Amino acid sequence: MNVGLTGGIGCGKSTALKFFSEAGASVLDTDCVAKELLDTDREVRQGVLELFGAGVFTSEGKVDRAALASMVFSNSDKLRALESLVHPKVRTVWQQRLSQNHPLLVVEIPVV
Repeated sequence: MNVGLTGGIGCGKSTALKFFSEAGASVLDTDCVAKELLDTDREVRQGVLELFGAGVFTSEGKVDRAALASMVFSNSDKLRALESLVHPKVRTVWQQRLSQNHPLLVVEIPVV
């Protein structure tokens, strides 16, 4: 069985996901997937560099999420550009997990 867990910021999705996990369900937090992609996926990182410049990377080469957030949350066009880069890859990850036939998989997908 697969369950989608959605809702806005601060509505308790993460708490609910924790409860599902503690009850033995397989869980997937797509926010965590997106963060991992920003750290590890070459295409995503290259796209971020091309879209936003080197200023959104730390001296260690990690994406500076605070700098990136300040750019995208004040500019809807930049936010859509980032989402178009990251969301398809996040979708691929959760679709792969859905195909693994878990007894119960809960996927947390924030509503924007």
